[in-house]
Amino acid sequence: IVSTYNTPKSGTKYIRNSWTATNEYIWTPGFELTAGTSYDFSFYMQGDGFTGWNVDIFHNSVQNSVDAIQIGETIIAPGSGTIAIQPYTLVKNTFIPNSSGVHYFAIRVNETTGGPWYIAFDDFKFEVTPTCIAPAVDPVSVITSTTASVTWSSSSVPADGYEYFLTTDSAIIPNASTTPTGTIASTSSSLDLT
Repeated sequence: IVSTYNTPKSGTKYIRNSWTATNEYIWTPGFELTAGTSYDFSFYMQGDGFTGWNVDIFHNSVQNSVDAIQIGETIIAPGSGTIAIQPYTLVKNTFIPNSSGVHYFAIRVNETTGGPWYIAFDDFKFEVTPTCIAPAVDPVSVITSTTASVTWSSSSVPADGYEYFLTTDSAIIPNASTTPTGTIASTSSSLDLT
């Protein structure tokens, strides 16, 4: 594992693209999709600290850039202008196919100057667009050996409030069938954990 320019978001592996990239595509396997159904394609990206990485998302019925259609806007990887491990940024695009069948998705990378050196991608996810949208969680603050404060914002506030799950084991990842640790009212946007 290289930890000078990029690091994995989770696990031990990630995809990394290097400098002087011109229209370089990273394609997914094919997904059998149903016309009119909303899907979300997401991943995390991490720049190397320099600025200049341009990232676009495409879809096509084959793994080929010919006739591929861009979804969403161009994403510019954040950076401070110096080499430094950057926090990962979530990139998510919603796609509603006009026709049923196999669809492929691609990340296109452009950086022609050779100024930034590496950009990394990790934790790819493709799913039917959830009806309950997860809030955007801010970095955890006021951390002690036994407590932490969490804040969030949400574009879609749930009428029945929020559920949360707390564990000290990073290997445990909750899913829809996991019993929540607790709930909090929809009017809240922060929580103190112990």
